[in-house]
Amino acid sequence: MDESSKHLSEMFQRKLKVQPELAERFIAAGMTSIEEVAYYPLTELLEISKLGPEEASDLRRVARLYLQNEDLDDLGFQG
Repeated sequence: MDESSKHLSEMFQRKLKVQPELAERFIAAGMTSIEEVAYYPLTELLEISKLGPEEASDLRRVARLYLQNEDLDDLGFQG
């Protein structure tokens, strides 16, 4: 795994709390951001992730919540 892929894998694992294998599947599919996980078509996410529909929906929800919290942090709000 090259340095860029390693960095992406660590980012997915840290921010989305996913296992390394799932992070590597995202990278192999060309995903490079949390936004892509959050808004990727569910049918394609199911195929890439090898998760069930409920788990994939939960993963997208976690990604979207992460992005919302990040936006709030950027605006100066603290929880």
